[in-house]
Amino acid sequence: MGTKPGQRIVDREEINRGEKGKRVNNSKDEDDDMINVIKEAKEAHLVVATLIATITFAAGFTLPGGYTTSDENDPKLQGHAILTKVLAFKAFVISDSIALMLSSCAVFFHLFMALQTNKTNLVWMFKWALKLTIHAMAAMLVAFITGTYAVLSHCLGLAIAASALICPFFLFYMYTSSVDL
Repeated sequence: MGTKPGQRIVDREEINRGEKGKRVNNSKDEDDDMINVIKEAKEAHLVVATLIATITFAAGFTLPGGYTTSDENDPKLQGHAILTKVLAFKAFVISDSIALMLSSCAVFFHLFMALQTNKTNLVWMFKWALKLTIHAMAAMLVAFITGTYAVLSHCLGLAIAASALICPFFLFYMYTSSVDL
């Protein structure tokens, strides 16, 4: 039983399992085909995870609202974030940090996948890297929504509209979280 080029990797793994989850002996060519598909997909997923890590890292230093300057009344606060006491800003910092951590973990999984020769471990690492990247994407969007809200809280209509435009992603996110990847 062969696999087709567009077929999900998880489906390919399930095809290769017989009754009670025992491994069915398939040809070496099918295993090599599956490994090649994973390696091709890994390259694209690595780019996405790296971009998320880059974006969230940069967002951690270019904070919404900016920094206090030297002309403020209290010189001890010079260089501190202006919106530090705003709840939406605190949510931004936390969600941005979560996105950075998850995407960095996904990048590490992808890097270690290059060293794997065992197909079972390769598939396991690929699934985890994909899950981490999807969760990092969700956390990055939460960071965007909370950062936008923190900056636009004086214009509530615009802040809500910007947040509402991101909401369809969360429907997709909930769907992918319910699917066994």
